[in-house]
Amino acid sequence: MVSFTSLLTFAVSALFSVQSVVSTAINEMNYATLGNEAQEILSLATPVPPHWVIYWDQWTGDIGPPDVSAISGFNVFTLCFLLIEGAWDQAQEWTTLTDAQRATIKSQYAAAGIKLIVSVFGATDAPTSTGADPVETANTFAAW
Repeated sequence: MVSFTSLLTFAVSALFSVQSVVSTAINEMNYATLGNEAQEILSLATPVPPHWVIYWDQWTGDIGPPDVSAISGFNVFTLCFLLIEGAWDQAQEWTTLTDAQRATIKSQYAAAGIKLIVSVFGATDAPTSTGADPVETANTFAAW
């Protein structure tokens, strides 16, 4: 009979002996067959790979994200952080901009092919441990 310790040792050894990952592409979808609304929604989605992401959590004294020329070569720009309590750091700074300023920045980023996103939670937020309602949290973040 195999002891629990032997079985556990074997399982852990097997996990650590894996040296590579095998992956395969999923079937490519023909987006041209979708309706206009579906194509418009997809155009707002994540850009086609590869994803060159820059994470911004440094106060520079400037208001808003950097000019697109300063992040040339990246196609996703991440503001930090949207927490359960609300926006912090660069995400909070984003809320201080006027609608016109945000629209201008978003159009500049779109013209440069850069998606503008926000990082949620961060190292200091623990939504599951604090009992945050997942649906309410998702709806709040989506509205932001």
